[in-house]
Amino acid sequence: MPVRVALVLLLAFSFLWAPGPAHARDAKYSFDQALNFANGIRRSDEKRQLRHYWVRAIEKFQKVADSYPHTQEAVKSQYLVAKLNAEMSEVSRISDDVDSAIAAYRKVVRNFPSDSLADDAQYEIGVLFLDRRGDRTGAYVEFEKVVTLFPRGDMAGKARRKLTELADAKPAPSLARTSLVNVNRILHWSNPDSTRIAIYVGDKTTFKYGFLAENDAAGRPSRIYVDIEGARLDTTLREPIPIGDGLLVQARAGQFKPDTVRVVLDMKSVGEFKVFPLVSPYRIIVDVYGEPVPGGDAIRNALETARPADPRRPSREVEIHAPPREAASVPFTKQLGLQIKRIVLDPGHGGHDPGAIGVGKIYEKEVVLKISRKVAQKLRERLNVEVILTREDDTFIQLEGRPGIARAKRGDLFISIHANSARSANAYGIETYHLDFTRDEQAIAVAARENASSEASVSEQETILRDLVLTSKKNDSIQLARAVQGSLIGNLSKHYDGVRDLGVKGAPFVVLIGANVPAVLVETGFVSNPKEAKRLRDSGYTDKMAEAIAAGVARYMEQLRTVTF
Repeated sequence: MPVRVALVLLLAFSFLWAPGPAHARDAKYSFDQALNFANGIRRSDEKRQLRHYWVRAIEKFQKVADSYPHTQEAVKSQYLVAKLNAEMSEVSRISDDVDSAIAAYRKVVRNFPSDSLADDAQYEIGVLFLDRRGDRTGAYVEFEKVVTLFPRGDMAGKARRKLTELADAKPAPSLARTSLVNVNRILHWSNPDSTRIAIYVGDKTTFKYGFLAENDAAGRPSRIYVDIEGARLDTTLREPIPIGDGLLVQARAGQFKPDTVRVVLDMKSVGEFKVFPLVSPYRIIVDVYGEPVPGGDAIRNALETARPADPRRPSREVEIHAPPREAASVPFTKQLGLQIKRIVLDPGHGGHDPGAIGVGKIYEKEVVLKISRKVAQKLRERLNVEVILTREDDTFIQLEGRPGIARAKRGDLFISIHANSARSANAYGIETYHLDFTRDEQAIAVAARENASSEASVSEQETILRDLVLTSKKNDSIQLARAVQGSLIGNLSKHYDGVRDLGVKGAPFVVLIGANVPAVLVETGFVSNPKEAKRLRDSGYTDKMAEAIAAGVARYMEQLRTVTF
């Protein structure tokens, strides 16, 4: 349907619309005002060439759609938002305007599927794919949706004729299109200088991501987008998710293609970002930073030369290169001479997540909360530092949200405290971990349990975690882990026999990703071992363990003060 005809018909419809209550009359009046303004642009060759007139007309219709959502004017206004974006793109030749038109048409189809304009909107999407994007296969898919979704609509016949013309572009059947995963949840955690977004996907799939610079002319902010392939969008995610934390304005999701969901993050301020998947459940994490982070420039620069996705694994359109290595012997914290003023302790698990359940029904979540409280008290008394616990009671906290608490509270150290478990009751010992990739089967097994994922999935993520490790404070974390582990073994061995040192190891623990401070995870013992389970119940033993952890932190802080260059 030509633009001029559409506008004239809609104007006629507006005159036929019967006045109702005040709300309906206001909607009709506002719509008529917007339509008169838009028709004025179309009648003037001079105004047609000036972008700000088009933008004002689009804004007027969008305001009607937003202000009167349950009226017929809302449907017509949303349709004209799309139509005017499409016509503006013919003048501007800006691809973003085409994208805006397609997105607005999709909103009509999604929000008003039973309205007579829904099939018109779907048909126009196909036209834009064909004429403006030059994507014949994409156009075939969009025209096919007209026939499938609106078989009795007045656009079905035209869509069938288009499908006949595009028969050579018909996409081959694919598994992805017949068994789509479901994008069903988007969560966010906001901190003073970072925001973490978690996009939950029903199953493992591939994805691509990129960065779109701010477009002042189009009134568009900088954006990060994630395209999730072989996916469909859950109906609960139709509306944008407001964030408004100084870094991100909102998150919005749409069915970008029949088998691709696009999630867009509108940025308020441009910083650095990282994108990586986690498993069990499968979700895509986007960390956005308001300040430069190690490796951030490499991420931004790589966006200019994005490489094709590898279909064999979760894909990324950027290739991360390692930043210059820190001096192996002197951690970054020492080089800057930073002081430790605030420590964040993270008692693992909690709430409906009990963690490991050991001999005599000892619960990991209870043991580690008890130990963490004692460590906090010892640190405050011994070091005169501020100590913050991620949870003070039996509360569940999302795993990926825990390191963000360290950033939100501006912690200088992050220590996550856990208790171990194994299939064999003979396994015992104490070990301390820092974030790293590993081939060690035992370390993979421990990380898999704490991450609540399979050992295979942890191993598969090595290539993804490699860049995260390279941009973390790895050397600082290793030094902290050595100090804590050494203190635990040394101090406990003085009072108890058979204290086994399992050492300092690296492993891909989700809870350590994104802390951006020296961060370690302490496995205080095996609740599956009768002897260690009994000790972890004993107040005297946990007192000494807490004292040992505090002493290890004190040793690390002393090392920072005494380093020489």
